[in-house]
Amino acid sequence: MNQLVLDVRLANNNVGAIIQMYSSNNTDAQKWCWTTDGYFQSGLRMSDGRDLVLEVTPSNTLQLNIKNNTNAQKWLLGSDGLMSQSNGQFLDIKNADSSQGATLWLYVKNGTNAQAWNFRSTSPPTPTPVGM
Repeated sequence: MNQLVLDVRLANNNVGAIIQMYSSNNTDAQKWCWTTDGYFQSGLRMSDGRDLVLEVTPSNTLQLNIKNNTNAQKWLLGSDGLMSQSNGQFLDIKNADSSQGATLWLYVKNGTNAQAWNFRSTSPPTPTPVGM
């Protein structure tokens, strides 16, 4: 779709920070780590050092939150894309928007490029999702 990457808007390291698509700038706001227990952890941390993870909100949008062991924060990575364990829907670029600041949400599996993700390693290894 494009070469924008998953980004925390304004590098906000607070609970509720909005997730968007943005041009790659190699900051911690664009670094993500896939954990062995199914979390997508941000490169950003709270000022007190706590980790922040990708979370689905009740309105099916995405935000950062402190890890709390709920399915709203757990993901399954497969050939179909990134599926939320909260409702079985997939990480999707809303309306296939290819512009900077594009909104992410969860949507039913549709096989479009808005749900296709590539991962690239950085050094140290922290996979970064890249929109197609």
